[in-house]
Order: sequence, then C-alpha cells, then structure tokens
Amino acid sequence: RGACGKSVGLTKRSALFVTSPTTQDLIDAIHNDKTILIEDINLKQGLNGFEAPPGDLALSLTTLTSYIVDIIAVIDHFLLHKTFLHPVLCEQILTSTHEVVTNAILWSNLEVDSPNNRQKSLNFCDLIKARLENKALAQRLLKLNFHLNPECVDVVIISGGKGFDWHHAVSKISSEVQGLAIIRSFADEVIAEEDGKILRLRFYT
Repeated sequence: RGACGKSVGLTKRSALFVTSPTTQDLIDAIHNDKTILIEDINLKQGLNGFEAPPGDLALSLTTLTSYIVDIIAVIDHFLLHKTFLHPVLCEQILTSTHEVVTNAILWSNLEVDSPNNRQKSLNFCDLIKARLENKALAQRLLKLNFHLNPECVDVVIISGGKGFDWHHAVSKISSEVQGLAIIRSFADEVIAEEDGKILRLRFYT
C-alpha cells in the first residue's frame, strides 16, 4: 500500500504518497477528506498548476500508477460521497473522463500508436508493457482536476507527453474511435490546449 505523508506547503486537504498508491489508498484518502492527491515522484512538478479550491478534487499521478490503479473508481467515490450531483450526470462525467484518461495515458504519455488492424491489436498489450518499462515514460505525470461550479462541473486532464490531437481525431470519428464520439456527446464543451496536452470538459448541471 502507498504510504501517505505530509510535506511543507501541502494543505490539510492534501495527501502526499511517498510510494505508489493503490486504488484503495486513493479512495481512503478521499474518504478522509483529502481531495488533493499527489504521488511523490516529483513534488514541485506535481503541485505545479494545481488549482483546487475547497470542494474540488485534484490528482497528480505517474503514468505507471495511472495505468495500474482504477482511476474511475476513485473519481466515482468522490462524486458519490463528496458531491450532490445527479446520478446520470455522474455517469456521463465518469464515462467521458475514462475515455480522456485512456487517451492521455496511451497516446500522449506512453506515445503508443493506435492499432490499425487485428495483427497489431494482438501485440498491443506487449507494446504497452514495454513502454511502461521505459522509466522516462512511466514517470511522466497525469493530472486531473474536478472543479465544481454552481452551474457546471469542469474536468481538466493534463498529460505530460506529446499531447493528443483532439480536433483532428474528432474530424475522423468512426467505429475505431467511438470513445471520442462519447466524449463529444456527453460533455457540453470540450476545449483542447497546448497541442492536446490539456483537455477541458464542461458539464452543465
């Protein structure tokens, strides 16, 4: 299990994991009113750009941890126990966030090309495993911010890799990229910044 400690500059809402946390570690932290969750791989970089007013959820995890843990279960726990959002809206947020996080991990941080045919698909898991064994790629950060406004929920996903060409991908939505169609269908607004390294989703309540 990931050890949770304190560090100068962290608020009482913050949990600093000195080792890679598990899904349950993250859920337990939220249950204990810790809503800024940071993996201590690079504290200064992990805190950079964090804006998490009271009531918000913010995570900064390595690519490896993001791939291993069930981030959607963590977010689900937060939405269920720390917000009063409608269950249908929660499901739309979860589904959209899952798609974006998957893209951020695979295409941006691990720089894995999408398989174009069945043969490539058969080797896809081996390719991901090899990328995760690359320390430089595995330690890239993935950041998520959930900002709760009175009229909407803003979800921001920041990847530490090459980015993801959202606009190009959306223009070619097909059966191979159904996840993008889901995001566009559920989110009221989608904004890509910094060559797709930052993706902002807005859901009106």
